[in-house]
Amino acid sequence: MSHVTQEACGVDVFLCFNPCSKDCGMIAQILKEQCRRRQIVYYTSDDINFVENYYEKLACQVLRSKLFIPIIDEYWYRSYWCSWMLLYALEHQTKFTLPIIVPVITLSFARSSEVLTTQLKSTYKSTIILDQNVSINESLEQLFKLIEQTVYVSECFHLNSKRQRFVDNERPLTDQESEFINETRKKEILLLRDMSSQQERTQLYETYKQHVALSVPYHQIQSYLLSAMYDNYHLTWIDVVTIDDEQYFTFIWNDTRLYKNKTYLFYYDLNPAMLSELASKLLEDNYELKMYDVYVRRTDPDMFKYICLFVRNVHVENEKQKSYLALAVIENKWKFVCENLSETTDTSTLIPRMIRSHILCRHLYYSGIFKRRTSKTKLLDIHNIDNMTDIDLLREHSEALSKNMKIADLKAYHLYNGDYRFHALWTTEKEGSSLLFLGLTYDELVEKLNSLLKQKIYTAIIANYGMLIDGQQVYALVCNQYGTVW
Repeated sequence: MSHVTQEACGVDVFLCFNPCSKDCGMIAQILKEQCRRRQIVYYTSDDINFVENYYEKLACQVLRSKLFIPIIDEYWYRSYWCSWMLLYALEHQTKFTLPIIVPVITLSFARSSEVLTTQLKSTYKSTIILDQNVSINESLEQLFKLIEQTVYVSECFHLNSKRQRFVDNERPLTDQESEFINETRKKEILLLRDMSSQQERTQLYETYKQHVALSVPYHQIQSYLLSAMYDNYHLTWIDVVTIDDEQYFTFIWNDTRLYKNKTYLFYYDLNPAMLSELASKLLEDNYELKMYDVYVRRTDPDMFKYICLFVRNVHVENEKQKSYLALAVIENKWKFVCENLSETTDTSTLIPRMIRSHILCRHLYYSGIFKRRTSKTKLLDIHNIDNMTDIDLLREHSEALSKNMKIADLKAYHLYNGDYRFHALWTTEKEGSSLLFLGLTYDELVEKLNSLLKQKIYTAIIANYGMLIDGQQVYALVCNQYGTVW
């Protein structure tokens, strides 16, 4: 029942649940404690390291598990990621017998979704429905017995506490595992289409939703990213500002219905080499680097760190791979190159999609994302200006609107004397109305966001200036009818 011997194991149990659900998190915690006590190796859907390719890691641990346990409630059912992991478990079970799928259904979900509960019980004979009349531990007793029967662990491990099982779940992918993952990824298209139609039929999203997280401290990033991921919100904007050597992150998340049939991955704390390696690997799966920002951690002041968003459109099965190039942080001598890119008609040049200015290690740097221009690429008017005051920005924005150009990127940065400047990129790629507000404090920004959402005007960009003398952070706000810059 194990990969090598009784003493060696891959993943005995994979716990699949939505971390946004407190009830499922509590059930998962009980199962974790039982597994630790019995030296049963487990992996959970929230064991995500955002500095590695977790998209591949999750799939790998699912197919290596002996028991796949989805803890199902309303949060689980509406999450793309939970359904995606179940798809991998189903495909692998059909082909290789394992993993054994044992759904655990919360009582509230069983009552509200009787049809689906009945289908699960008929499909998976070991399905467990929690009982309100007994404790969770008693309700899960049958599951504990099944785990111990399926994952046999010799008693000698419990008699000799110094002896530990060898865990081989971190080993590289075998050829068979790689082939299986590649085959199953092709079926994501069907899953995503089905997920979209299910959500519309069940009206899980009755209205357009947008969530803004302002000035999130560094230590809270993971919880915010997990929440976005499992709530099916898609990240559409990232902004990082450094205040007193501490990083604060601003995120804009949009409803998944805007981005049907797309998968997305986000990472943070990537050094330049890690970003290059990830971008090359994900490009093979048709992922585009859509959004990023750069910062420097106090604990590693000599190393640039990236937070970035990759998006893959799988609506068309054979969509041609798009060539995106992420340029590393380089010195300001690159400014001349950026300014002149839009003036050339050479088809071998690059079209800027995002250009950013950064004060890092007390020096001004530039970085950007470019798309290779081909003969079929639509010619775009591109306007890129740096070192603008707020008055300059308002004037340039008014002129750009008169030419039907919209802001595609906006970044604020501080000079050595404490003053701030803006770097903005306008393009004609998207049309529609656009609004720009500057100098908003936290309270003013929240009030403005609420009033604009009532008018169905959605946020596209929020750039943090930093902190005023009185301790308040101030922001620039760009809104348009699309709610996103891409």
